[in-house]
Amino acid sequence: MAFADDTFETETFRSESLPDFSAEDDIQERETDYFLTLVNGVKKIDVGGRRRDPANARKADNFRDKIGNLKVLKNVAIVSENFKQRYAGLELSFDTIRKGIERISDVEKKIGYYMWTLHTREDELLAKIQKTKAALQEQHLKEGEVLAERRTLTDAHFSSITKEKRALQLAELLADVLENEWQQTFLHTRTQLPDVPNKNVIIELREALKVCYEMCIQLSSQQRAKLHRQLLLAPDSKAVTPKGVLLASKELQVVSAPVTLPVVYQMMLQHVRSSADIPLLQRACGGLQEPLVSYLQRCTKICWFLQTHEPPIMLDFTGSKPEHYATYMEQTYTGDLDYVVWPVVRSQEGSVGYLLQGSAKFHNFKTTESPARRRPVPPPPSPQPTSVPWDEYRKEGLYYFTTDT
Repeated sequence: MAFADDTFETETFRSESLPDFSAEDDIQERETDYFLTLVNGVKKIDVGGRRRDPANARKADNFRDKIGNLKVLKNVAIVSENFKQRYAGLELSFDTIRKGIERISDVEKKIGYYMWTLHTREDELLAKIQKTKAALQEQHLKEGEVLAERRTLTDAHFSSITKEKRALQLAELLADVLENEWQQTFLHTRTQLPDVPNKNVIIELREALKVCYEMCIQLSSQQRAKLHRQLLLAPDSKAVTPKGVLLASKELQVVSAPVTLPVVYQMMLQHVRSSADIPLLQRACGGLQEPLVSYLQRCTKICWFLQTHEPPIMLDFTGSKPEHYATYMEQTYTGDLDYVVWPVVRSQEGSVGYLLQGSAKFHNFKTTESPARRRPVPPPPSPQPTSVPWDEYRKEGLYYFTTDT
């Protein structure tokens, strides 16, 4: 056992020296194996059956434990080194990610700049488009002024469509329809349908005029919309204002009336056949026969020319007092208004003035008294009407007509 004591000092491996050990210490694997072999040899010294010294055995065990601790520390150092390498790899990955984020930020900035450029360019283009539209509109206005002036100077009829005299003539023509075609249709219907109240017949005659009037408004508006484009594209159209285009289109409507009116009339008849607007009149006349067709044709023609005037001539089917006319009074013998038979003719819709007042009031139509035995009818109120619609039916309280404005 003295051999072990003389060969190395086991006390030199104190536990206090363990914390000073690091992976960089000059510890080799072969030295560790040598010490382990030496310890095993010490433990087997008692070869001849001699008893081992317990103290030396304990020293050998302690020495072996210390050597094991050294080996463990070496393994820990290796693991620590691997961890450092992995940590370095993670740092490299984090650096790569950071660079990627920076590149993404740069790309986003570039995209934002491109979007701003696109929006700016779009705003510039829209501004140019608006400017071009304004210039085009101004050009159209100038063209209209030139066209309207040139046509007005060279076409006598064109200048006449805005004159008041023509409007009064159209109103008088409408009054003439009541005095002629209206009376013929009314008498024919009363003869064919004696059981139908006079009021119902009068209302349908008024409704027939209203159908013609509304259809002429619709069709003339559609025709003018098509004429506007043709005027703008005309070779001699150097400028067209909205006012000039309107007047020019109405002039063309008047000039082309001989061709247009037959088409309008056929469309109106087709509408009457397919609708139930005037069933009594159709039943009395056996469909669209005389005198109903003459009445419809005359109403259609006059209503069409009412739309060619500027401002357009309107028919008021309400029978109410015109606005701004405190002294306006329907021309009746009794002053009472039961319902409208013939509309008031106005220079334009909602205007203060009117061209012709003419409605008929249902009054005493059911009397069986002969005209000769009826009591004298008092004269109409002032102002005196310029035309009286009938000789016989005026005694029933019908409205008068006047062109007084």
